[in-house]
Amino acid sequence: MKRLLFSALIATAVMMSCTNKGQTAPADQSDSLSADSALEAVADTTPLPMFVYCTDKGQIQMVYWSGINEEDTIQDAIRSHAADYTNLIADNGQTLKLRYLGESLKDPDGEDLTVGELHGRPEIPAPGLNYALVNPKGKQPDWGLGIVVTDSYLATRKLVNAKTYGFDGQKPLPANVVKQLEDQYKMKAQRSALGATSSRYSYGIVQFKGPWKTVKEENGRQHQTALALEVVTDGDKVYSYPVEGYYDPEYGPTWNADDGGEYMPSDVTLFEGPYGLEICRIHGAPESITFGMMYLRNGKLQYEGYSVYHVMVDEQVPLWKKDIARLRQLYLAYDRNAHQGYPLTKWCYIDVDMDGQDEIWLRNADDQHGAIFTRQGDDFKLVAVETPQLRPAFTECKDGIGYINIYGSRGGNVMWQEVVGLKGSKIVERFTITDIDGEITEATLNGKTIQKWEAANHLDALPDVRKTYDYWTNIEE
Repeated sequence: MKRLLFSALIATAVMMSCTNKGQTAPADQSDSLSADSALEAVADTTPLPMFVYCTDKGQIQMVYWSGINEEDTIQDAIRSHAADYTNLIADNGQTLKLRYLGESLKDPDGEDLTVGELHGRPEIPAPGLNYALVNPKGKQPDWGLGIVVTDSYLATRKLVNAKTYGFDGQKPLPANVVKQLEDQYKMKAQRSALGATSSRYSYGIVQFKGPWKTVKEENGRQHQTALALEVVTDGDKVYSYPVEGYYDPEYGPTWNADDGGEYMPSDVTLFEGPYGLEICRIHGAPESITFGMMYLRNGKLQYEGYSVYHVMVDEQVPLWKKDIARLRQLYLAYDRNAHQGYPLTKWCYIDVDMDGQDEIWLRNADDQHGAIFTRQGDDFKLVAVETPQLRPAFTECKDGIGYINIYGSRGGNVMWQEVVGLKGSKIVERFTITDIDGEITEATLNGKTIQKWEAANHLDALPDVRKTYDYWTNIEE
């Protein structure tokens, strides 16, 4: 995920892995760093930076991590200044102007939206504040989290020009910095990594070998801890903030599920403020993203956590009530007399052409009647219909085309076959055959009659049928 620049206000809540890899559970601390470092209050009423989520379609939103009826000081403060957040800081230091669009709280079915989740697909709504670029023809924000600040924040802070280091370009912290921290914590460093450097400051992490001295109790079990440090240098001064993870004798240290036992640097953006350095921090993990602010105050590196998001990547776009109503309407319009007594009661997704855009398959309760539809945003088209006599099958893809093969009896010894080819979720081919006792009697390709030998050759060239795994959802649920 490419960095945008972050900003935020939030109440501490974090995910850590259990001692068994692949499990994730809430913890008292984790990426929220240590418990005894409450940020010293300063006399500054400037709204803090806000973290927004930018999708690949230009949607910009501050996603809520708690319900609006829950007490949440930071989220409430952001909401109260929603229209004042007009500056999106791009990863090159450029400021993009935003305008506030409004607040999302309900899904299209009128239900409360789920808080605390980042969706990888912009079609899935999330609760929060929505924004748009004032000049959409200019530079577009990159996918991922970004920082938005108010005019008052920019007027009282200076953005630090810093070089960032991605996952593939990581460098270790200077040896003298690592040695100083080893002496301070009386542990040997396993690894270190730089996250950002400027002419004055640097940011990075240190991960120590072996178990840390503390033990945590969670759900009636005791867990040995591991230790890593968030590290900031200011000239020759070194500041650190401890981050406790779990240490398993068999698997070693872990901070988040499936992190491979390595504590990674955060994405950071640095501002020089009236009370010292202020750092917008986003810490990514395979299953969650934590964000908040770090500060240099009175010779200490301190942290104020906002929240944590659960990261959704491959989730399916829901079918809303309005979508179901439209699909049923298309189904009945195809042949109202035949389908009136067989209402479609369940649905599933099936990617016919394997393009990442799912088609929709609806059926009645006894799996004897159904229909398959394509979807382009809010535009649905009926592709094929199944009956007790005409059953569907799905083929492998060939040249980017996937086929739906409807085959069955038209009565007596008359057989009917209709093959619909989809590419990019659009119909690119429709092929029909009628045969009697195994001999082709008529055939069409894209609405035009073709010769019997052409039909036979075309049929032989179709790819093999593939097995599908269908997971059905009852419409009433």
